[in-house]
Amino acid sequence: MFFSRPDLKPLNIDLISIEGGGSCPSQFWGQTADGRSLYIRYRGGHFGVECEDVKLIDACIGPGLHGDLLVEQACDLAGLTVRGKRLVLSEEARLEAAEHGPILDWSGRTTYWERHFQGAPAQALHFIDTLQLRHPLGVLLEIYFESLPLKGKDTRGLFRACRLRKRLSECPDLGAVVFGVEADDQKIAGIVESRDVKLSAVATAFRYSMHFTYRFWNPIRKKSGFSWEEAGRDEDDRWPLRGSVRADFATQDSDARAFVDTVVPVAEACFPEPA
Repeated sequence: MFFSRPDLKPLNIDLISIEGGGSCPSQFWGQTADGRSLYIRYRGGHFGVECEDVKLIDACIGPGLHGDLLVEQACDLAGLTVRGKRLVLSEEARLEAAEHGPILDWSGRTTYWERHFQGAPAQALHFIDTLQLRHPLGVLLEIYFESLPLKGKDTRGLFRACRLRKRLSECPDLGAVVFGVEADDQKIAGIVESRDVKLSAVATAFRYSMHFTYRFWNPIRKKSGFSWEEAGRDEDDRWPLRGSVRADFATQDSDARAFVDTVVPVAEACFPEPA
């Protein structure tokens, strides 16, 4: 399913204060000039606004497992002002917040598509292989975190890094990859050499791209370790993977939409909905 800015009727309510935040759910509490309490909640793609236990907005606006929203976005979507002024979120501030959590662009300039799945490792391998066959000049970029020393020898921090991969089978059992086409070779080289990669830099390194995140899950712990090759042969489904496929593009960019339209049927075929 595709998502962009939802068509919600603005409430046109002015608040004297609003506070809150969080993730899954994002929650905000506001107060009107006449003392009424306003509550906003966003979780699982569901956006709701209540005033004194009266539901004012009750709508599904985002991906099924999404639950991150900034206060400026909440007020913008609901049509709220604070002391007569709109809370404005700059694109620079949104991109900075998106480095630390899944903050989407709700301006309408961006359209999103996302599909969550649980399946066998062989399905994930087939999914990436199929995209590579359809786009032979595409680039597969693994995103991972590594621990590097900070100022002192005993102090370390986690930094986002990237490396090029030929196949998904070269990646670990928990991770994220980006498959992109029409890559900027100079930008890709800089990303691979960097030890503090920005997601915004990854996004601009390709004309079109798709994000694939996955996590190996083995509740019965029948085996230790992980091998893509062995897991692919496992007929007992002892190596299930959970994850998501997602893509975003400029809403008015028909060529980018066309690329995503090549990804969607492959994802649907490789990761069918449960019967």
